[in-house]
Amino acid sequence: MKYIDEFRDGVVAEKIAERLRAECLPARQYSFMEFCGGHTHAISRYGLADLLPRTDGNPTPRILPTLVADKVSGLFMCQAITAGLLHKERTGQGQFIEVPMLECVTSFTLVEHLYDHTFEPPTGQWAYQRVANPNRKPYQTKDGSEIRELMHPSVHGNQTQSLAEARLPAGCQTLAHRHRRSEELYHVTHGHGWLHRDGQRHWLQAGDTTLIPPGCVHWLDNPGPDALVLLCCCAPAYAHDDTELVGVPATGADDV
Repeated sequence: MKYIDEFRDGVVAEKIAERLRAECLPARQYSFMEFCGGHTHAISRYGLADLLPRTDGNPTPRILPTLVADKVSGLFMCQAITAGLLHKERTGQGQFIEVPMLECVTSFTLVEHLYDHTFEPPTGQWAYQRVANPNRKPYQTKDGSEIRELMHPSVHGNQTQSLAEARLPAGCQTLAHRHRRSEELYHVTHGHGWLHRDGQRHWLQAGDTTLIPPGCVHWLDNPGPDALVLLCCCAPAYAHDDTELVGVPATGADDV
């Protein structure tokens, strides 16, 4: 396989073609793939960034939150090559394979950002909410931990529970709190620390799972040296208005 950079100079292009022709074997069948990356930068620079202010009203220039065009085009390329190889196996004929990067970028711009405004008249809102929803980025909960939602009804369309990754830096504590309605599961994936729960404390480390019933006062303490990372599953789904701060409770007996 040979990779050839794009040349707009006709003389240079002819020389490349001559070199390729000299290496070709008449008895052999070849498959050609055309792949272009320049459209990504051109389209992102001219026009697409203007969609952000139209989506949320914020005029501040920002990076367009779109999927990476090269990855999507790579999927198109793999599928096209697979189809071409299958065709060659069945018929013995080679294929010219073109990867339409411009069409790829246009396609997921329509899907992700214009979304239901693609139609005339529009059938819904701007932007694909799984991409544009502000809850996709990490945020701080009322207890002070940093949360990254992995599955939540406000973003992903599930109904009765949420799954998030919480991160507590070394030497930090969360605020004591309880959830009025939600039952919560903790599963530690990295680090270790103390879980204070209804006046007792429990040592948690990577691989441990524990239950926090509704109404149970709890908080986390990470003595370090590593960050404490855990998965938090809430049913019903986590909500700020279901979280009540209660102050730091007295530490009870150790339960190691």
